[in-house]
Amino acid sequence: MTSKSDYESHEMFYYESGSSEFIVNDFEPEAAAADFQREQFESLKSLLLKKPNWIRRLKKERYDVQQLYSLISDWDGPLPDLRGILQAQEIERLLVECVNFTGGREYNYPGQIIIEFVVRSGYRDQPRVGIDGEPLQHRTTPIHHAARHLFVNRNIVIRELFKIYDRFDVNYTDEFGYTHFHVACESGRADVVVKFLEAGQDPNCLVPGTGDGPLHLAPLGNNKQVVSALLRAGANSNSTNMDGRTPLHMICKINDEYSFIDEFFSVNDELDRKIQVDARDKLGNTPLHLAFMRSRSNETAAEYLLRRGADPNSINQDGLTALHVCLRKEDESLAKTLFKICDDVGRKLLLDDGDEEGRTPLEVAVANIFPDLVDILLDRGAGLSCFVFPTLAHFTERLRLCRLHEDNSKLRLASGVLSCVERLERRGYKLNRSNAWTIMKLLTREKMFLSADLEQSWYDDVQFAVDAKKIMLKPDLSLCDVVRLREEELEKRLTYMDYFELAHSDRLSYFSVISRKACTLSLCEKLTRGFFRRWALDAFLELKGDDYPDLSCEKLLENLKNKDLHRVCLANLDEMPLGRYISLLTILFKCGYFKYSNSNKRN
Repeated sequence: MTSKSDYESHEMFYYESGSSEFIVNDFEPEAAAADFQREQFESLKSLLLKKPNWIRRLKKERYDVQQLYSLISDWDGPLPDLRGILQAQEIERLLVECVNFTGGREYNYPGQIIIEFVVRSGYRDQPRVGIDGEPLQHRTTPIHHAARHLFVNRNIVIRELFKIYDRFDVNYTDEFGYTHFHVACESGRADVVVKFLEAGQDPNCLVPGTGDGPLHLAPLGNNKQVVSALLRAGANSNSTNMDGRTPLHMICKINDEYSFIDEFFSVNDELDRKIQVDARDKLGNTPLHLAFMRSRSNETAAEYLLRRGADPNSINQDGLTALHVCLRKEDESLAKTLFKICDDVGRKLLLDDGDEEGRTPLEVAVANIFPDLVDILLDRGAGLSCFVFPTLAHFTERLRLCRLHEDNSKLRLASGVLSCVERLERRGYKLNRSNAWTIMKLLTREKMFLSADLEQSWYDDVQFAVDAKKIMLKPDLSLCDVVRLREEELEKRLTYMDYFELAHSDRLSYFSVISRKACTLSLCEKLTRGFFRRWALDAFLELKGDDYPDLSCEKLLENLKNKDLHRVCLANLDEMPLGRYISLLTILFKCGYFKYSNSNKRN
């Protein structure tokens, strides 16, 4: 900490001894500006030297950094020599505080502005030396602190700090073995990386805690020039970190907007180095797995890998191939992309391999409600002989994703499931009662039955009718027509996929919340009507047995809503004869059978 005598000696920076003449780096400003500049320097000196414990105060009261920023951001005139005010350790501590309080856009990034001010003032760090006169390498600097933080302008701050810590023959290392060179690679500072390499830096130096080499870190910096510089300096293209991942794994994890993989392969080709495209990490994942696993899949890298000979049928520890990974995404597009790329490069995908649960791609496609993929898989030879219809539990993850689209989730689910079933049956699959009841449980659990109050609000909404006429599902069929037509008529004019495509569009989003909800439930009621009627009839015929021979079952069930048709199916599950008989009587009463029968007798 600066002593009182130090403070007194600092006065020589501002005034000549025994004189009131104002001196700034041998520059004497015009008299009109001298007072203003003197005031700036005095304010800066007051902020920095107010108390001997200013560093501790800054740590507790971050607004002092903001106050310093307010002064510096309006600075006019010559810049001060900070070494004439503070000791090197104090300047470094100020830089650390600025890193810790970078602020945000709403504060105009005060920490960054102060650091840039220090750079412009001409301050440069001088290495500390040991008793042998050599620079001390083990030292945690503001650059290390900046690298540990995640903030929007981090790379800009690091860029400015490297202008202060500009010795590249000294590679400062923190307590974790993380060096300035590692930071430069991770932050995309190609100019700094080149200077370190020119100074003799090892391009394969590892971070002890993770085993990451510079090439593992480089993709995080969004600068392919760093990758090129490291490779040309001798960095190992196939080195592995503690997770067993190679630099290629790391490249495939990122969103490859910067053509890292192209640069990576191009330079290695130029240097005649072979890349292990199917290297596995400790979880058995190849780079191709990781390219598809990330939230925004790296399709550029995936295509590059496949064209370079990557095996699309390689499995990881969970038994997942690239196709299994694609099928777990929110939509079908990625799996379709995989098929297209494999077709282009002449690679064949295995379609009947099971995942960790033994589920084939076809079973996963049905569980995730991907109708188009069901067709694609069947067209390419996926087997139905070993197909097992998904359980209710298998549909759970898809339900979660559907609910993210709250407005249309029910319509997406109902139309999607029945579209998948339709495609399976078209290829010869026999849906059994157990499968049908699974679908019914799925639909009823999601409360797809239109309540009386919503049904009333539906017909009272005049504006909905006006807007619905503008939405065409077919050239001769508007949404307004659809909600008014009977289910039997709609079955002839619309397919499940017509509903599915409507659910995936934004055409329903323009209606009021109540109208949209009522519309969605009404469409669900209509499109599932045939399915419920088909299986309720089967259940009712078995339930009644030889009783009531004069009963026209189809006509009787005709006027029941889906909710009641579902109850018919549930009644048939009752194993007790008395329970089944009571259920039968309840259904007959609900259908008005006894009223109809008595009327016929009187006649």
